[in-house]
Amino acid sequence: MILAALSWGWIAIASFLCGFAVLQGVFGRGRKGCWQWDTCLMAGLCVLSLYAQVFSLFHRVSALAVCLLAGICLAVCVGYRKSLAEFAGRLTKGIRLWKVLVFLALFAATLCLTVEYASQYDTGLYHAQSIRWIEEYGAVPGLGNLHNRLAYNSAFFCLQALFGLKFAVNQSLHTLNGFLVFVMLFYGISTSNVFGKKRMAASDWMKLGLVTYLCTTEVNWTMSSPGSDISVLTLVLYICVKWCEALEEKQDVREFGLLSLLAVWAVTLKLSAGAMVILAAYPAAELIRGKRWKLAGLFAAAGAAILLPFMARNVVLSGYLIYPYASVDLFDVDWKMNANVLEYDSKEIMAWGRGQRVQERYDAPFGVWFPAWFGELSLLYRILFAVNLPCLAGAAVYLFWCARGKGSPGRGILVLSCAGGLLLWFFSAPLIRYGMIYMMLLPLLFLGMLTEKLGRNSVAAPAIGLAMAWFVGGMWVSVIQDGLPPAKRPCGYFWHNVRQIELEGVDIYVPEGSDQAGYHYFPSTPYPQVLERIELRTGKLEDGFRLKEEYRDAKLTGYGGLQE
Repeated sequence: MILAALSWGWIAIASFLCGFAVLQGVFGRGRKGCWQWDTCLMAGLCVLSLYAQVFSLFHRVSALAVCLLAGICLAVCVGYRKSLAEFAGRLTKGIRLWKVLVFLALFAATLCLTVEYASQYDTGLYHAQSIRWIEEYGAVPGLGNLHNRLAYNSAFFCLQALFGLKFAVNQSLHTLNGFLVFVMLFYGISTSNVFGKKRMAASDWMKLGLVTYLCTTEVNWTMSSPGSDISVLTLVLYICVKWCEALEEKQDVREFGLLSLLAVWAVTLKLSAGAMVILAAYPAAELIRGKRWKLAGLFAAAGAAILLPFMARNVVLSGYLIYPYASVDLFDVDWKMNANVLEYDSKEIMAWGRGQRVQERYDAPFGVWFPAWFGELSLLYRILFAVNLPCLAGAAVYLFWCARGKGSPGRGILVLSCAGGLLLWFFSAPLIRYGMIYMMLLPLLFLGMLTEKLGRNSVAAPAIGLAMAWFVGGMWVSVIQDGLPPAKRPCGYFWHNVRQIELEGVDIYVPEGSDQAGYHYFPSTPYPQVLERIELRTGKLEDGFRLKEEYRDAKLTGYGGLQE
């Protein structure tokens, strides 16, 4: 626990300082968001994600990347020392005893859950291997040829590698998701107006959704793993909360522009967040209408800067701009993956998300897959799904109202984005783990709008307060059930049974009895037949893999076999 707590301290310092410097330097010290600790942290994580991705394109993300980052943090402390002192003064004035108690309770609970073994199944399948490749070599050409899931490029893996600190502590830490859960839980509870003097608003309901999601069993069980699901879904909820707050406080268009950049960052964490980019239309329209061309250009350049390293890594890992979509085929590189593998992978994701456990059933009719999918949902999610049907109708009515000039454009674009996220998730790969929060957004938003109409004396306030206490209590139950965590070092990655296969003089590990090799056996692939179809590009691992000539146009599956 001590080591995990120290790693959290480093993550907090580095992300806060980088976020603070960017917000101060680019947007000016007078901007309201410059003095909000949560905005600085999230902006900093976005900047560090970009930093780690760029670094991985040229070098491994390890000691050198961390040392350079430490130097940057020191320079920020010196260059912004007066502003940082002023910030610290403002922050200490807002300290209350109940907030300190909430901070300590959440810190202890989330830390205990974070130091457990990385037990999520996909961590053993490809998360851990992806992170180790970044730690050891950075972005490796054609890595998807070795294992197709290593082409699942996520900016979160680069950020996780940056904070893994293996070179310093002799194990790769996986504490980033736990840190994010802790920070967002504290933010959601400590800034809520449930028991404050202000009236209830839509942002308070969104904060309830944030706390609810972060206290679910799914999150409690997986926050010790370095998967990208928690990070992207938490970020989506956070953006919605801040968007509501910005509307309620009538903040400047720059606030909405910053949130739009965070939405672009969410896409680099996972493509399923694509509908959030719709939000960018609002600040873009406002800036164009106000002829603020310089600021509009700044935001456009920042959005491009966030996307470009992500796309560059896609090309390096798979040969395609966006994996797993072979239709966007712009590059003729020798490490390009077989297009049929991308098509097979895309169909398998869709089939699995719809409850069709066989890839060949990806195009099963709606009347076939929907009953099977709906039947696997818990009662709570069935109710939530049913509630979304009238909410979608309400969204259509509200958008029509906005089009007639009678609604809030800022809220209208949020409604559109939430509805778009729900539909994108449902009609692509509606696995609950991928997007449970998309079923929460519209109901929470409309409940918030209703509460605003009813006023501060609504019965919703105590209900939200009790719900938050209940969810946090449930998290502590998970901690107690798991038993006492390790006091010094956090648990690492699981070990798995493997065997060795030689590829051109290089030992490749293949799991036995499962498809998980984990972190320790490196490099690995779950599918031994893949090794019969690929070769090293130059004889060195760092130069990557490519398909043998005779298999480049063959009809391959995602597992290296031939399609019938």
